[in-house]
Amino acid sequence: VCVLRRSGRLAVISHDRLMFTLRANEGRDTIDGQARRILREELRRLVVEDLKLRDAAYASGVRDISKLCTPPANKTDVINIAATTYDDKRICIACQHTCFLSAVGCECSKKDIVCLRHVAYSCQCPNSMKYMIEWESRDALEALLKELDAELGPLPKKRGRDLPIPGGAQVAEDRGLDPPPSLEEQARMASALATPRLPGTTPGPV
Repeated sequence: VCVLRRSGRLAVISHDRLMFTLRANEGRDTIDGQARRILREELRRLVVEDLKLRDAAYASGVRDISKLCTPPANKTDVINIAATTYDDKRICIACQHTCFLSAVGCECSKKDIVCLRHVAYSCQCPNSMKYMIEWESRDALEALLKELDAELGPLPKKRGRDLPIPGGAQVAEDRGLDPPPSLEEQARMASALATPRLPGTTPGPV
């Protein structure tokens, strides 16, 4: 998965969707003990990463609109054409990863989104114009995390949740993406956008 994200190659089936679908059918499918543990560990990794990166995105100024807008819930009972067609509409423009749990959009585009690893590379707009899209609520993910912790036991200390999450700088460099605006540039753009304009005038260069 990381190789695909780094090279910007689109996966045939969303890795995250596959993991959550296997979890939804875990009681019906014949999965041996080792495979079951691998599945649960990967799910825990996905959930921990998403929650941590959500916090980072919100802390950077990305807006929380979860109370105002709720996207269609993920259906994980089966992988079919409807599911994959919907997934094809929520692809990160930076690394081509399917944004299954959450994504970030911006007011400057009606269709472009990025995964949480690449919030800084979505566009040149300040983060105050960006917003989080949550297909899985924080409550749902935290409830799943508690289930996984009970099944797997606590994470070893050296792999604890305080470890850094892989970022997108290397992917952006490999793919030749424009560098994100600095915090100073974002503050300047946000200030310019907030400055009142007289009727009939146009904003100056930002």
